[in-house]
Amino acid sequence: MADSETVSSVMRSKGEVLTISWDATILEAAKLMREHGVGCLVAVYPDGRVAGILSERDIVRKVVAEASSPESTHVSAVMTAKVIALKPDATLTRARDIMAEYSIRHLPVIHRGKLEGMVSSRDLMAVELQSAQEIIKEQRGALQAAEKQYPGITKLTTMGGRVLI
Repeated sequence: MADSETVSSVMRSKGEVLTISWDATILEAAKLMREHGVGCLVAVYPDGRVAGILSERDIVRKVVAEASSPESTHVSAVMTAKVIALKPDATLTRARDIMAEYSIRHLPVIHRGKLEGMVSSRDLMAVELQSAQEIIKEQRGALQAAEKQYPGITKLTTMGGRVLI
């Protein structure tokens, strides 16, 4: 993961962030999450400002485990109201560090008070995997070039790769 890559670069490849009214019920929220295959919603006030974040974890810990009614429990009673967010120009490294520090998996991206997007730990893992694959490809090419120039300089590993000897 490049140190200078920003969260806005990840957001470009994602769709719109799903939001739900802060006064909706947990049942409505859970159905929306299921319908869209997401684990987190941003709760918003009527004027569009961010009110909080509601995750599957919040629902399990604060509704299901407490035997509360999802039909009568409101998002505002369960959501995390203290929202930790990033600006679009924050680096992916900064996003990863914040997620680790606060043990969270979703970070809203807010610019001038407006919700611009969301970055998840899964997004960061995908970027890191892509970077690792690019490095592997470069190293494979370098080893192939070394073997071509100096036959016998590399050795085939049990995993099917090559190493310099």
